[in-house]
Amino acid sequence: MRPQLWVSAVASILTATPKSTNVYAATKTVTKAAPACKDVKTIVPNGDFETGSLAPWLVLFSAPNLQDQGYHSHYGFTMTDNLAGPFVEVDIGQTEVPVCPGRKYKISARVFITGPKSDQLLQLYADQALVAQAPEAYIQGPPVVWRLLSGTFTASSKTVPIQVTFRTTKLVNAQWGVDNVVITPA
Repeated sequence: MRPQLWVSAVASILTATPKSTNVYAATKTVTKAAPACKDVKTIVPNGDFETGSLAPWLVLFSAPNLQDQGYHSHYGFTMTDNLAGPFVEVDIGQTEVPVCPGRKYKISARVFITGPKSDQLLQLYADQALVAQAPEAYIQGPPVVWRLLSGTFTASSKTVPIQVTFRTTKLVNAQWGVDNVVITPA
């Protein structure tokens, strides 16, 4: 008799109908973040002009003299306006300096201007906006006196143009210079 009990117990287990069960699958969504935008201390290529070349700087209107002494360096960009004309403008700039969009930066440069105090202008642009203009007190010499010129800007994209403009409205035999152009997080 014992075997029958065991068989009928097994039969009832095998014939039992399971209750319905809800099954839930766990899913995980992974969103890959954009690479972090890393600031570096000096992000102006050849900002100190120490390569002995202007690259990647571009100059509009005139040729530079890279042999003059820079600010605590061997090279710097200098110009003399001995051109025969009533208006002289020289622009030196870079078109794609790497930055992080939306971040605030400080751009600075060592500059000098010699000659008469009137009719001369030295301006610093970043991201197509005027960020600094040398005051008349910066016009000294000869001899050359290097001064710090700086301003801030907020980057609008991952690369920004920068530019230094030297301008005179009269032929004044002035000399201008720029060296040690640096962009740092503000």
